[in-house]
Amino acid sequence: MSSPAYSLDQAHDLLQRADIRWRAAITRHVDATVIDTQWCELTLGEAQEIPAMGLTWRLFATDTADGDVRLVAEVVSDTSVSGKPVAGISVALVSAIPWHEDAWVGIPAAVYAGNRFDVREEPYPPMFTQAADARADLPITITPVPRLSKTGASAVHLLAGDAAAPAVGWWVPGRSDGVWLLGPADATLGIRVEEDLDRREARIWLQSPGVRPDKRYRMTNDWTTSPDRGRTVSVGDSFEISARVVPVVVPKKSSAPAALWRAWSSLRAAYLPTPESLTLRLPLSAAWAIQQRKRSSENWNEEHGYFRVGTVDHHHQNWQPGWVGGGMDSLAFFAHGTAKQQTQASSTLDFLCGKALGPAGFCYGWFHHGQTGGDGFSSAIAEHWALTRKTADAFYFLMKQLDLLEARGAKSDLRPTWLAGAQAMANAFVRLWHNHGQFGQFVDLRTGDLCVGGSTSASTAPAALILAWRRFGNPTYRAVAIESATQFARDAIALGATTGGPGEILQGADSESAFGLLDSLVVLHEVTGDSAWLPLATAIADQCVSWVQAWDFPFPSTSLFGRLGMQARGSVWANVQNKHSAPAICSLSGDSLLKLARATGDASWTKLLAEITRGIPQYLSREDRRIGDMPAGWMNERVETCDWLEPPGEIFHGSCWCEVSLMLAHAELPGVYVRSDTGAVTVLDQVEATLHDDILTLRNPTNFAAEVKIVVENAAQAKQPLAPLALIDAYRQHVPAQGHAQVAITTIGRALATSVDRR
Repeated sequence: MSSPAYSLDQAHDLLQRADIRWRAAITRHVDATVIDTQWCELTLGEAQEIPAMGLTWRLFATDTADGDVRLVAEVVSDTSVSGKPVAGISVALVSAIPWHEDAWVGIPAAVYAGNRFDVREEPYPPMFTQAADARADLPITITPVPRLSKTGASAVHLLAGDAAAPAVGWWVPGRSDGVWLLGPADATLGIRVEEDLDRREARIWLQSPGVRPDKRYRMTNDWTTSPDRGRTVSVGDSFEISARVVPVVVPKKSSAPAALWRAWSSLRAAYLPTPESLTLRLPLSAAWAIQQRKRSSENWNEEHGYFRVGTVDHHHQNWQPGWVGGGMDSLAFFAHGTAKQQTQASSTLDFLCGKALGPAGFCYGWFHHGQTGGDGFSSAIAEHWALTRKTADAFYFLMKQLDLLEARGAKSDLRPTWLAGAQAMANAFVRLWHNHGQFGQFVDLRTGDLCVGGSTSASTAPAALILAWRRFGNPTYRAVAIESATQFARDAIALGATTGGPGEILQGADSESAFGLLDSLVVLHEVTGDSAWLPLATAIADQCVSWVQAWDFPFPSTSLFGRLGMQARGSVWANVQNKHSAPAICSLSGDSLLKLARATGDASWTKLLAEITRGIPQYLSREDRRIGDMPAGWMNERVETCDWLEPPGEIFHGSCWCEVSLMLAHAELPGVYVRSDTGAVTVLDQVEATLHDDILTLRNPTNFAAEVKIVVENAAQAKQPLAPLALIDAYRQHVPAQGHAQVAITTIGRALATSVDRR
């Protein structure tokens, strides 16, 4: 993730070739409706005066060697009859670009490939309702989110909080370079992409203040009146907008989207201001202590013997496999739970491989009061459909739990029903692949036949299959794992996105399938030892970066998150439809980022993982720091930086999947990762750590005692693929609340299994 290496001359040459022409736009609004726009072509370094909106404006735009462009627009005189301040004014710095109808556009966590896909207008929760859509070759089909259109008027209007970063990247077919336009970390900023009707020119706006004209996106097909307003201005007022332009070389025979996301991985941390230090509140081990009490009581279904995914008496809150945690949280209890909780975890696997498993080897979508059902919501054609992602996740975590128990010396405790369930799921995916050449998005629960094709929904299935091959020795499992992972990765890299992971976004771009695919590619590398998986994994990890909140959004001081001092950077956006960030990666720990760092030697992946992981505990409600009216142990999935549903900084009352992600972070990740050869220390836990003369000093500024998991290794050791779940039983160091501890890293036994049985 190193920065793009351009000399000054190369940068200027690339910018010239990108044909960016700068304009200023002064726009008058009545409420959010555009009344008039005055354009002015800018000559960098020259001041210009123009009349607009009954005022005289002085415009001055400059550029710098590193690609920054700065526009100052000042009101110098009033030429109107009334002489009154003019209301509803916004000013924009606009880049005009020669365009093409197939141009690729990306805005982190908001727009992928322009979101220029087929659209179905369905209310929430959206589902395919037209029989014509139930086919294997369905093109990517989404809900009417902010997007560029295939025909007619085409524009995306966002505020800075609608994306993971105020940045726009694009590539125009026929060119050997792409461009990133980077705006400042300003919550009032507007981001707009507009295409001409003939698609021969586009304009990228950075607008202050941002005004979404007429309508704002709410949810699926719910567009409402825009609440945005311009400013009231008078003589002496001024606006300032800045942008950074970064050219991106697209190598021959390379995917342009991949080149742009590779560049974004470098730019993300470089151009946005470094946030203030995260406020440390709760170590991972203390969070686990709170969570294990809550989950093993409030989430336990005594009648049927499984961990429920929620706390409400509703079929989607009772049991869903995979996705939101069903059959996944049990891994954390096997890792660090009490004897009773491990018995509960075993019972959960009994249920997963019994009543929860359909006749064709795919999991039922839900279980509630003895009844099972599919994932079609209220769609008449989808009553018996199952989301392939749910079975893939459950299958993957079942295999990991089998490996963990065996590594703990409990091979004799692996129940025949669990092994049979794993093979039933493996065989279901193999049949699907052999019959259709894909895993698709929805299958028929009764037959296992494909109902809706496309998407990256089952992105964790290749990881599950390669683990099944290692356990059962069936070469078909290995073959399908390799073929499917290769196809998933190639399609995602070409598109610049993965799609359709969640079951209620149709096939919109999402982070969940991206992180799931990263898991699959990393696991394939570990199990097969084939380094060819690493470039593919790196390209998908670059996409994952785009979903991680890149700046500390300033929550309103009166909002819940504003009052609690929440820091949003490092939270993870869900998808382009449900426009919110979330406390964590959906139902995953993110350990694949650490494993990718070990395999490639690129420490930036561990830094990204630390940024994600360290932020999660702040969202856990606890007795001494309630989050809204949520009881201790509850977490909510919302980190709202925009107004798509709840206002910024607010949540709904609900216990969600992110609790599972925090449990898995405690189970699967080290709290401190040390490279003994370089002295580099990466802290993932909510403690502080420094290394001097081989002495690691841990400081715990929180009010909770910590049991910090420590991993120490050198370059040679880091190159060795880890055995499954090897990090779970790493060395632990007690650090008292408000105290410190020291440990010699030379005394930390590296009890990390590295032997991998490759058949």
